[in-house]
Amino acid sequence: MHPDYHIEVGRSYYSVPYRLIGERVDVRLTARAVEVFHAGSLVAAHPRASERAQRLTRRVHRPEKHIAVIDQHLDRVLERAFLIGPATLSVLKLQAGGRKHPEETLRSAQGILRLAQDFSPVRLEAACERALALRALSYRAVRTLIQNPTAPASSPALDLAHENVRGAEYFQ
Repeated sequence: MHPDYHIEVGRSYYSVPYRLIGERVDVRLTARAVEVFHAGSLVAAHPRASERAQRLTRRVHRPEKHIAVIDQHLDRVLERAFLIGPATLSVLKLQAGGRKHPEETLRSAQGILRLAQDFSPVRLEAACERALALRALSYRAVRTLIQNPTAPASSPALDLAHENVRGAEYFQ
């Protein structure tokens, strides 16, 4: 078992009660479920993960102190985003809202906020505005947008207005 109260089964991660960290557990797989047993008793049941590296976490498997810390960190992250600007706050809220467990976005959110230190809050806010327009909300997308603030304007390759172009009137 991993020290974060998850076990790895079929390249996905399933939570078990935190008091079992370091203990040996048995797993029964069915086509649609993962059941975890400790000393012959069922201690956790999850639906099968639909994607590789997916994390399925039940809130009751976390220690109370961990839940409080996660909630506090999320609140602080959103407060910092609010101070930077509305687009930054929206990106982080949409990230958190897209997950079953919003705390899974904590590392990405902290990375996005660190971009304000690496570049500037103004540039981060501008990158987040573009990220919202593009619906590209990942840390990697925001980092790319802040590193490349504006795309070069494309200029037409050829000036097509000359006497050999007939125009729409010709074809009526």
